[in-house]
Amino acid sequence: MNEKFGQFVRNKREEKKINLRKLAEILDIAPAYMSDMEKARRYPPDKEKLEKIAEVLELTEDETNTMYDYATMRIGWM
Repeated sequence: MNEKFGQFVRNKREEKKINLRKLAEILDIAPAYMSDMEKARRYPPDKEKLEKIAEVLELTEDETNTMYDYATMRIGWM
């Protein structure tokens, strides 16, 4: 896997034409936190928020699994 969690979410969010602030609002998180996640400055959110991201971005089962894989990756693993 060569794509990080934040890049994946950002790409899917942009494909759906949802701006960062709107996704942050839906997830009930600060836009700055959402931005930091997309830039790999923060860890991915908890499982409930991951489920909500998958729902809002209308991810397929494979895309959802990929997102979870990226969310569980840690620095130095690959």
